Amino acid sequence: MEKAASAMQRELLTDAGKEVAAYLRNVRGYGEDFIEGAALGYVSKEMADRLRPLFSYKDSTGAERNSFNRDIGTVYQLAIPYRSAGRLRGFVFRCIDESLLTKDGKRMGKYVDAFISGKESKNYHLFGLTGLRLTQARDITI
Repeated sequence: MEKAASAMQRELLTDAGKEVAAYLRNVRGYGEDFIEGAALGYVSKEMADRLRPLFSYKDSTGAERNSFNRDIGTVYQLAIPYRSAGRLRGFVFRCIDESLLTKDGKRMGKYVDAFISGKESKNYHLFGLTGLRLTQARDITI
């Protein structure tokens, strides 16, 4: 996973990642130092296909599970590594083009996560906000 995180950081600086890099700079207003320090990256469909097997695990019943969403690398291309105590625990992926967030007539979330086990996934959701019921206006203040 560390190698993949480094590769995604490098890919952000290539032609393939230029749309995601432009989003970070122009829409979010992040500078190069922040982007590098946060280890943000670009995940391509090919990288996502190589990563997918790392996120397979068995649940409490012994059934095979995979926390890696099939839309990572196509809809979700901004890679945000999630670290705890200095260890890479997984990734949060973000969609930068909101027009892609509708599938089969249903609205999808801007973020999806991928962790190496179901237990990790339950412990490390983005900002700990998974499962919140939002107000009518759908506002959150952090």
